[in-house]
Amino acid sequence: MKKYIPFLIPIILLILTIGAFFVYRYYQNKPKPIKWIEYSNEDFKLKVSYPESFLSKTISEDDKKAKYIFKSEQISPSALFSIRTEEKVGILSLAQKGSVLDVLSQNVEKQYPGRYTDFKKEKQEKINVDNTEASQFYFTYLGTDNSTRMKQRFVIVTKQYEQKELGTVAFYLSFQSQESDFNQLNSNFQKILDSFKFL
Repeated sequence: MKKYIPFLIPIILLILTIGAFFVYRYYQNKPKPIKWIEYSNEDFKLKVSYPESFLSKTISEDDKKAKYIFKSEQISPSALFSIRTEEKVGILSLAQKGSVLDVLSQNVEKQYPGRYTDFKKEKQEKINVDNTEASQFYFTYLGTDNSTRMKQRFVIVTKQYEQKELGTVAFYLSFQSQESDFNQLNSNFQKILDSFKFL
């Protein structure tokens, strides 16, 4: 048996080396877990989580005027996520036929084709966000360079607050990217939407 030991040692070392190489490759190629960051807003009593690859942006004075409460951007692939609000929308159901959500959805149908260049609606559907009925749109349009095709997932959800100064508030959640990257990003968009909760 002793005479075979000099031949066995190199074979064993080779097997261990090959095994170590494949273990290393496995862990190198294994997707790293994504860290999620939570944003909360005390005024509207809500929270939402987003991947650390999205960097939260400072809300500018213009953003405040447009009623944005949160904006974040991912550099590569380029993507944006934002939340905008509109207070006291309950009066809309009195002025027009239908629920507040229906009226807000109709407003999107009327206003957005004129707001975006080469606007094309792909889909509109009713969904649930934190056990609340919401309206969801998918649409594409030309970016500001007039050549890049963009795609947006746009969700409207409403909540009635007891505070008179707020009344019924509409929340507009926007997820957008280049159309070519949208399918790759949409699973994270869905996870962000699923994390949206009223406190």
